[in-house]
Amino acid sequence: MVTPDNPPASPLQDLDEWEDDLLRRYPKEGEGNRKFRDYESEARPGVREFYRLNHRHQTMEFVQEKRAEYLPLNKRRMTVWEALEYLNTLVDDSDPDIDLPQIEHLLQTAEAIRRDGHPRWFILTGLIHDLGKILCLFGEPQWAVVGDTFPLGCRFSEKIVYHEFFADNPDSARPDYAS
Repeated sequence: MVTPDNPPASPLQDLDEWEDDLLRRYPKEGEGNRKFRDYESEARPGVREFYRLNHRHQTMEFVQEKRAEYLPLNKRRMTVWEALEYLNTLVDDSDPDIDLPQIEHLLQTAEAIRRDGHPRWFILTGLIHDLGKILCLFGEPQWAVVGDTFPLGCRFSEKIVYHEFFADNPDSARPDYAS
């Protein structure tokens, strides 16, 4: 049963729905910083629900629990290439907008970075930038794995998209996190 303490594993149809929303919100090249993020733009209901769950449940306690769970690195042993191949099982074939397997997206990203003349460390970053999504294959909900990042243990910036959803985050009521 879905409750505030037991949210649905995934309010989005697939991981790409969140990325599609970001692409819609970010400006076209040359529009400048004033339009960097369109906070007033209406998002699809699934995207709003994603942010609601993400902002409600991403707490210091949650992150510390996940650190304890994943830091022993005992879930599965694999090479980076095996991890990229394993990530392909996350691709949602029902998504009409994405025909590209995850591994091809990562290779294309790395190749575009290489072609633009960036340093080798940046090419590697392009190759592995979505590997965190593999946590979904270990049972983590999308709201815990993908999405915008924000610091914890301090006051939530009003510049974070859908800032109003932090009102339901227990960390918002902690004076020691109000700085």
